[in-house]
Amino acid sequence: MSPTLFSYKGISIRIYGLDHKPIHVHANVKGNYEMKVIFKMKSGKVLDVTYENVKARKPFTPAMMRDLKKLVNEFGQKMADDFITVVEKNQEVHGQIVIHKIYDNKKG
Repeated sequence: MSPTLFSYKGISIRIYGLDHKPIHVHANVKGNYEMKVIFKMKSGKVLDVTYENVKARKPFTPAMMRDLKKLVNEFGQKMADDFITVVEKNQEVHGQIVIHKIYDNKKG
């Protein structure tokens, strides 16, 4: 398992060393909760994000999903870039811990 790239409100974002395309990260919360965050890319830019349940893991609660979406909205491009660095270029990335509040863009 790779180091935690991002951590926000108990959600840890990781890329597994033997992962494969499509470009994605794994979001985990203690208690066996996990979601896969999949990035649709074009010319190196994230165009769309989808979320999938992971077999044999609990899906995120609605509150966890709200926090995960805030984190992905703020740092999704970095997550996708980190996937490319780790999986395609076989290079290390360093973890980043998010300790500040992420403000909802809709609310200003």
